[in-house]
This record gives sequence, structure tokens and C-alpha cells, in this order.
Amino acid sequence: VGTALHFVMSAILGMIFGLIFNRLLHMTTAFGMSIQLGLVYGVLIWMVLYVAVLPFVAPVLRESYQPPFAAQNILFGIVLGITYGLVRPLPYRYRD
Repeated sequence: VGTALHFVMSAILGMIFGLIFNRLLHMTTAFGMSIQLGLVYGVLIWMVLYVAVLPFVAPVLRESYQPPFAAQNILFGIVLGITYGLVRPLPYRYRD
């Protein structure tokens, strides 16, 4: 059940990343921008979950060694950025 929940949450977070990246910010995937934003997105996910969600869901887990969890979210963000850049390549375009 835990693995299924992780897959579902990863898919949802990936869709949110795509909406923010493309629809709201109108960012290009050139110059590795999606990878950089994916890294930042992974860090933000970890920070929000560590500060806001984890104390209520699993307070004992919050007191454990956190660098592996941060590294996992950073890696998730980088892979998300790479995948998004491959799936939806957007050329650089000037906005008026």
C-alpha cells in the first residue's frame, strides 16, 4: 500500500510541476531549466513535508536521520525535470 501511495503522490506532484512550469510560469526547457526547477521543486517538497505534514502523520519519523529523505526528494526533482524536458520540449520564445 505504501508503494502504491508513493506512485500516486509522485504522479500528482509531477502533474503539479507540469502545470506550474508550463501553464503558470511559461518556462522554456532549454538550457536545462526544467532540471534546475525540478531540483528546487524537490527541495521545496521535502521542506513542506518535513515542516507541515510529517509532524502530524509520523512524528517519530521526523526525529530520524533526515539527509537520506532530503536526497531522495532532490533526486526525484532532478529526474522529474529530466523527464519533463524529454516529454515536453519547449523552444525558447520571446514574449511581447
